[in-house]
Amino acid sequence: LRREHEVTVLAQAWLEQDLADAEALRYQGHEVITVCESRLRAAARSGNALFSTTLPLQVAYARSQRFLQVAQKLCTERHFDIAHVEHLRGMASIEPLAQTHPLVWDAVDCISLLAQQAATAGPSVAVRTIASLEQHRTQRYEASVLARHIHIITASERDRSALLNLYRSNLPPT
Repeated sequence: LRREHEVTVLAQAWLEQDLADAEALRYQGHEVITVCESRLRAAARSGNALFSTTLPLQVAYARSQRFLQVAQKLCTERHFDIAHVEHLRGMASIEPLAQTHPLVWDAVDCISLLAQQAATAGPSVAVRTIASLEQHRTQRYEASVLARHIHIITASERDRSALLNLYRSNLPPT
């Protein structure tokens, strides 16, 4: 992309490794802007989501007002042809921009399908229990994101089919 386009990477950073990865991209000539996040604050957001019936834990963990503010500031200072947002966690903070900017959601995986698999075949009772709780929240959240976005990319036909089925099963009756 960089050969023919200007690319700006905006990334959340929780760990020193995240910052090192961003620096490696900068060294390759990419513009990378990192928003450092407190793991404690992110964990607290997830803890609060335990009492929610609609917000998946990983979405709560990644949802950052600071990240959204940095993205909004960038979008007011510059013109971007498109915003490419990766993963459900990425949508957690950026989705409000889709109302005013073209957005492609690179879902990668159908996270509710992964939760369903972990609920039945997870390595421990704790993992299976959390996955069971997360599966329904994640299905509802993914369905709501699918209903609002047109341009979606997945990594496999299996995930594409699962997201399409989720979308279709949540359409209002005609």
